[in-house]
Amino acid sequence: MNQRIMKVTVPGKPLPLNRPRFRRRGKFVQCYNSQTEEENNFKNAVKNALSDEENAFLVDLMKSKKTYYVTLGCIFYVPIQSGTSKKMREKKLNNEVRPDKRPDIDNYIKFVLDAIHNVIYTDDACVTEITNTSKRYGEEPRTELTITIEY
Repeated sequence: MNQRIMKVTVPGKPLPLNRPRFRRRGKFVQCYNSQTEEENNFKNAVKNALSDEENAFLVDLMKSKKTYYVTLGCIFYVPIQSGTSKKMREKKLNNEVRPDKRPDIDNYIKFVLDAIHNVIYTDDACVTEITNTSKRYGEEPRTELTITIEY
């Protein structure tokens, strides 16, 4: 099997996946996704971060009926609160103190998986492994993805 590794950095604060929203329309209840715009922005950021060659490779791979497997690694850099002391800020940047507040890391992962659907893969079953995933503090909030495709 061949293997291809792509690294993508998406600037901006990592976003967790929100629950679906519901609203009443007369006698009916309607379910909708409140994060459509955020997901589209993330998709576009991933597409823009990939080179033209990588985008062409992914399009060809998704169009072909070949079986392929995706391994995803994510590092989420969350912002440090503004009222943090210099001493604590250094500890957070050196990963001595890790973010243990909400949102949970699994909600970040769910958002990324939903957002890169139809960009990296067409079927959720293609994602066979999630590795090296962590949530850290960073000066610049961002999401770093390592995408490994075996085909």
